[in-house]
Amino acid sequence: MSIPPHVRTQPAEALRAVSNCRGTLVLDFDYNLYLGNSTEDYLGRLRPAWLAYALICTITFLVRTFGPFWGIAIPVWRDFLWAQATWLLFPWGRTCWKETARLLMEEKANKDMVSAAQNSQARRIIIVSFGYLHILRALAEALPFEVEILCSRAGWRATNLRIETKREAVRRILSEEEIRSAVFVTDSQDDQDLLELFENAHCVAWTKTAPFPFANVYVPFRYTAEGKYAVPDILWNQHFTEDLIVLLLAYPGSLREFLAIPLLFVSFFCVYEMGYFENNTLAASREENPTVAPGHASFSSYGIHRRGTVWSAATGLLGCLLCEGHPWWVNMALWGASLCFVRAAFHLFNRLNPSNRIYIFPFLQIFKMFSYTLIIKVSPAGGLLLAAQVMRQTTNYMIYRYGGNTRTFRRQAHRLLVYVMGAFVLILAGYHTVLMNDWRLYAGLTWCAYRTLRETYGHGLHPARLLVARLGVRS
Repeated sequence: MSIPPHVRTQPAEALRAVSNCRGTLVLDFDYNLYLGNSTEDYLGRLRPAWLAYALICTITFLVRTFGPFWGIAIPVWRDFLWAQATWLLFPWGRTCWKETARLLMEEKANKDMVSAAQNSQARRIIIVSFGYLHILRALAEALPFEVEILCSRAGWRATNLRIETKREAVRRILSEEEIRSAVFVTDSQDDQDLLELFENAHCVAWTKTAPFPFANVYVPFRYTAEGKYAVPDILWNQHFTEDLIVLLLAYPGSLREFLAIPLLFVSFFCVYEMGYFENNTLAASREENPTVAPGHASFSSYGIHRRGTVWSAATGLLGCLLCEGHPWWVNMALWGASLCFVRAAFHLFNRLNPSNRIYIFPFLQIFKMFSYTLIIKVSPAGGLLLAAQVMRQTTNYMIYRYGGNTRTFRRQAHRLLVYVMGAFVLILAGYHTVLMNDWRLYAGLTWCAYRTLRETYGHGLHPARLLVARLGVRS
C-alpha cells in the first residue's frame, strides 16, 4: 500500500499544518494524538487480568477459526468483539477507567501535537478512530481543548466503524468545502481512504508500536500455547480436543465426575506446564538442536511456578470436592501426591541427557492419563482408551527422539490400531462381557475413527462426506 503523492510525512510539516489550521482539524488518535493503543491500554487494566486475558484469547481463537466459515474478516471483528465482550462482562472496568485515562493521557499524549492543536485557530477538532467511545471519551476529556469523536461504540448501541469506514463517517458530518480545507494527520497507511480524501494530509510515524499488554499475566495453558510450541492452535488441536476429550470419554461415571474432570485437568496441567517451562530452559541447554518456540524468550520473568501452584491447588480442590469415591480430604491428599510425583518425574526428565529421556517420557504420559484413577474409577474400556492415547504420544516421541519424521507419522491411525488391538486382546482374555456392555468402548471407537478420518481427509464434516461418497462409488 503506497502513500498518495500529495501526502507529507515529515513531523515538522504536520505540526506546522496543525498549528496553522483555521478550519477543520481531523486527527487520528492512536499512535498519533495519543502515543499508544487506547483499546489495548484499556484491556490491559481490566481486573482480574487473567480472566480478561483468557477472554480475549478465546475471542481471538474463535474469530480466527470460525470467522472464515461465516465470512467474517478477522481485523474487522476481533477488536470489536474484544471491546463488546469486556464492556458487558467487566462493567467495573469502565468505572475505574476515567481516572486511569487522565493519568495515561498525561503520560502518553503527543505533546507536540496537543500543543499545536491548542494553539491553532481550528473551528472544529475531530478525532477519528477505530477505537471505542467509552475508552476514547475519558482520554479526550484530559485534552486542553474540545473535540468531536468519530469512533466505534460498544454496549447496547454497538457500532463498528470498520464496517462503515472512516471515510464514510467523515463524509457524514463534513461538507465538501470543509473537507477541501481540512487538515488531516495520521500515523498509519491503514487510513489510506482518508489520505486520499483530504488534500492537506500527513502520515507521520511518531513512535513505535507498544507491546501487547498482559505480558506477565499467568493463565493456565498460556505458556504451552505461546512459549513451548510454535505450532498454531496446539491447545485446541492437542490438549483440548484430544487429551481432555479422552479423559471425558474414559472416566466420568456421574455428572459430578464429568464436571470434576475439566477442573482436575487444569490442576494437572498447571504442574505439567512447569515441566514444559524447565524443558525449554534447563533441558534445552543439553541438546545440540533444541526445539524451542520463538515466544519462549518473552517469558523470562513469567511467574509460572508460584502462580501455577496456586491455580493447581485451587482447581484441584474444586475437582476433588466433586469426586464421589472418597471424602474430599482423602481425594485432595491422593491428588496432591500424584501431582508431586509428576513434578518429580518431569524434574528428572529435564535433567537427563536426551538419549535417556525415552525411559521417563512414557511414565509422564501414563501420569497424564491415569493419575485420575486415584480418585475416579475407570472401566476396562476407559482404561483401554487411555492406554491407546499413551501409546500415541509415546510412539510419536520415540520417532522424534531417534531422528525420524513425525510429520509423516499417522498418529490418529496409530491410536485407533492400538485401541482395536487392545480390545481384541481383552476379549480373548475373557473380558468380553464387561467390555462389550460398556458404552465407552463404542464411544471411544467412534471418536478414534473420526480422528483418523479427520487426519486423512480434513476438518469438520468433510471426512464423513468423502467416506460416504467413496462407499457410494464402490457400491
